[in-house]
Amino acid sequence: MRTNKLTFESFIISPEPTKSHEPLKIVAFAKSISKKLDRKEVRRASFSARFLDRFVITCEDALLRSLSEKDFVEVLDYDPTRRTAVVIGRNYPSLDTPLHWLTFRIEPSAKYVVFIRCEEPDENLNGSEKFPIPEAQTMNKKHAEKQIKQAKSAGLGFVEYNGDTPSLLSAGKELKGKKGVVTLDGILLWDCALENLENRCLEFLAESSNNF
Repeated sequence: MRTNKLTFESFIISPEPTKSHEPLKIVAFAKSISKKLDRKEVRRASFSARFLDRFVITCEDALLRSLSEKDFVEVLDYDPTRRTAVVIGRNYPSLDTPLHWLTFRIEPSAKYVVFIRCEEPDENLNGSEKFPIPEAQTMNKKHAEKQIKQAKSAGLGFVEYNGDTPSLLSAGKELKGKKGVVTLDGILLWDCALENLENRCLEFLAESSNNF
């Protein structure tokens, strides 16, 4: 079991690898995006796909530029109230798992989901401590204002998701009727086809500032 107070608990009930063929497709998709973006600040991302009555998702330590089919686990269930995930695999799922789970629950047309983080936070810090400077709140506010403006111009939702249940519920409201959601960390997009998703990722990130 892995616990993170700001996120959720993961219970691995079996170490067997996923039987889904989706990871192979997503790996090719991730490599294509990585080559075309050529943006050093885009280093981490999480990818998922529907599989039976569950979904497969990248592990927390998976890297965009070196993603492989071994970097995936199956999430059988996620409980937003208890903040627990039931997992099949040899590793723990991405900390973005709640957002992916929420998207699959709300958007029936979502077969593939991607969350791209465009800024590399300090991995030794959590939550608001990722901005370890006196002007952290001011910078967060300015950053949020930029993200909100960018989300509106792209017809996307915006949410200050920080891993807790209230912010997850807020994300749910923003997901409805949209094709994506902008957060303080990056962008969450979904589609029924990987080809469409790749084009949308590249289009949005190409229009994003270097601070996104």
